[in-house]
Amino acid sequence: MWEQLKEEFDFNGSDRTVRNYVSNRKKELVNEANQAALPLESKAGSAQVDFGEAPFNY
Repeated sequence: MWEQLKEEFDFNGSDRTVRNYVSNRKKELVNEANQAALPLESKAGSAQVDFGEAPFNY
């Protein structure tokens, strides 16, 4: 990720800066997901599904 930032965006920060950011952001995302998740409950013989969209950068 750090290499890609340097090549594509002329990022001047260190790899440690990127590692710290990613670590902190992952913790934030886990907390957000835990707060936003709804328990899926279904009766025997039935199913519950969810179709949605999510943005991804690659």
